[in-house]
Amino acid sequence: MIQLDLPVPPSTNKLYRNVPSVGRVKTKDYKSWEKVGGLSIISQGRPSIDGKYSISIRVHPDATKADIGNLEKPISDLLQMMGVIKNDRDCQKMVIFWSRNLPDMVDCRVLLSAWKKDD
Repeated sequence: MIQLDLPVPPSTNKLYRNVPSVGRVKTKDYKSWEKVGGLSIISQGRPSIDGKYSISIRVHPDATKADIGNLEKPISDLLQMMGVIKNDRDCQKMVIFWSRNLPDMVDCRVLLSAWKKDD
């Protein structure tokens, strides 16, 4: 199992903005979160999992005003960008929930495990 503590991402609703004559571009907040999140993954040893996996995302409810369902996409994309997973399409099971039972200074904990056929 892989455990990663990450900063809480911006809501999916705040990842991109439309720029005339350019199209959709990442917001400043999203780029900043990707940088900090990427450094966080590197500092935790940059673990990786090969193939199909399950993911559990726990977020402290006081850490964001976003809807819980809008936090998964940036996390999955960051995990793929950083090589923790090969492809977010390999996710076979996902659980995301609010949790007040996180250690101090942890607002978002991600747990990944190799997919077992019986799961």
